[in-house]
Amino acid sequence: CGIGQGMLKLPENHNSKGFPLKGRLGKEAVDMSLIIKRRVEILLLAGAVFIFAIIGGYRFRTKGSKRIYPIENVTWADPVYYRQDDPQWAEDTLGQSEYTLGESGCLIACIAADLEMELSDGQTERPDWAGEQITPGSLNQRFTQQGAYDKEGNLLWNRINEAGEIQAEAGRKVSYKQITEALKEKNYPIVRVRRNEIGNFHYVLIVKSEGGMFYCMDPLKEEEKLVPLEEFGNRVYAVRYVGIADEKNVQGD
Repeated sequence: CGIGQGMLKLPENHNSKGFPLKGRLGKEAVDMSLIIKRRVEILLLAGAVFIFAIIGGYRFRTKGSKRIYPIENVTWADPVYYRQDDPQWAEDTLGQSEYTLGESGCLIACIAADLEMELSDGQTERPDWAGEQITPGSLNQRFTQQGAYDKEGNLLWNRINEAGEIQAEAGRKVSYKQITEALKEKNYPIVRVRRNEIGNFHYVLIVKSEGGMFYCMDPLKEEEKLVPLEEFGNRVYAVRYVGIADEKNVQGD
């Protein structure tokens, strides 16, 4: 027995009887508790910063917008559907820029649909320049000939008005009353929205209001089906009205 005891080496944190030393373990437990507490505090702080960043980003991305809802139902004929990335014109460039209709042609598609709806329902006599049908491709060619794009492919509205074929006017402000009244006059509003409410800017054409919701022709929608403005958070950043020159009056508040 004596030899066996001589060969046994106890851990440093145990006494001669093999029991743990309470003081040292207590200190280690306190240290570990502090470490855990600090880590929790760091995680909570990081979470709070993340939440405030999300809220701040949302407010920044939606700055300048206004939520709109119709005050009454306004429904006319079936809308004209155009896709900006239709293979017939998707690769056509916007003026002399490097941007194509497929990439950045949502506004052109909306204008083409708006004008064709005006002409198709007999509101206005079809002018010679419009041909049998106004499409995003034909309208883009027309605008290119008129020098209606800058080097970045942005529309120069003053050039369009100066050409005397189409008149375009910006809404003085985003207003559900103005948009509803325009619809009643078959003056379809082209509105700037953000995809997924806080994504990239995009243009859609509002063609009707029903059941407390505005409905749009979306040039990126695969199916020929109207989408509710709700898909864009019902938020509108700007509105334009276009029509065949001297034949359509822009509606005001």
